[in-house]
Amino acid sequence: MHYTMINPIVLSPKAWLDLTLLLRPGQVVRLVVVEAAHDGAIVSLGGRLFRAEGELPARPGEAFTALVESAAPHEIRVRPLPAGGTREAAGPTGDLLRALELPSGRESEHVVRELLRQRLPVARETVLRLLAEMRGVPEQERAAWVSSRVWLESLGWERPEHLRAALEYLLGRASATPEGHEALNRAQPPTGQDPVYVLSLNGGERFNGQVFVRRGGQGKPGAGRETAVRLVVRLETRSLGEVWCRLDLDGGGLAARICLADEQAAERARAATPNLERLLAGTGYAVRGVAVERRRVTGPAELLFDGGEGKQALYRPLDARV
Repeated sequence: MHYTMINPIVLSPKAWLDLTLLLRPGQVVRLVVVEAAHDGAIVSLGGRLFRAEGELPARPGEAFTALVESAAPHEIRVRPLPAGGTREAAGPTGDLLRALELPSGRESEHVVRELLRQRLPVARETVLRLLAEMRGVPEQERAAWVSSRVWLESLGWERPEHLRAALEYLLGRASATPEGHEALNRAQPPTGQDPVYVLSLNGGERFNGQVFVRRGGQGKPGAGRETAVRLVVRLETRSLGEVWCRLDLDGGGLAARICLADEQAAERARAATPNLERLLAGTGYAVRGVAVERRRVTGPAELLFDGGEGKQALYRPLDARV
């Protein structure tokens, strides 16, 4: 079973090439059924239409997700995922582990979830390699390690030692050096992903931390044409402990989300929210709200690339071949 391009629709070689260059084996893609057709359906992928053959949803408008097996100029194939299962906010971890014959367990699921978050190929070799690298990582550090390591997997590195130095810096280890900060800012993101820049903060005894800046894309519809900016700030403070804050700025508007692992610290932050909103409004931004939540953040990628409210897109597995 496979999908081939619809004959009546002609795509320019450049447009078709652009699509296939963005698809890699192991990547998870989302397709939408446009209308039923003989022996299959017409589906939309990346804004382009294809004739689909295989086991497909019956209703037009229904979306499904597939694992890319190969992408060629005239054909896209995906490996079928097991049917059934529940809709998971964090991704199709169980189905993918079974489909790729990967070991089950919390570590494997976490690696797969982070690869999906970064829209990276969920290849068996990649997952096994990251699991092997994780073996020497202390248990209490593994969540932060996976979040940071998978993000670094999405960037381009001149030398392996640059990646290792950047990882030490992100994890805040005692062995971290300024070279890790420099390497992270020099790393190149893949095509289609916004670059992220990092600044270090040093407030002496009061606080220290980092600012991660993601710049790119347009603001919300009707909010103007200003480039959207997302700032993720990590602070180590004496009064509140570790504080993570995400600021979304676009079209003159600003929304903030503050995350603290300790409930008492979160309550103190909630009490200070009205004053913080007034201070932010005084800078000239239209404040769309400041939310405070008790949440343990494992790394900057968790806030830099989430869906805006800390949630991930729902996934429903489907036995289909593209």
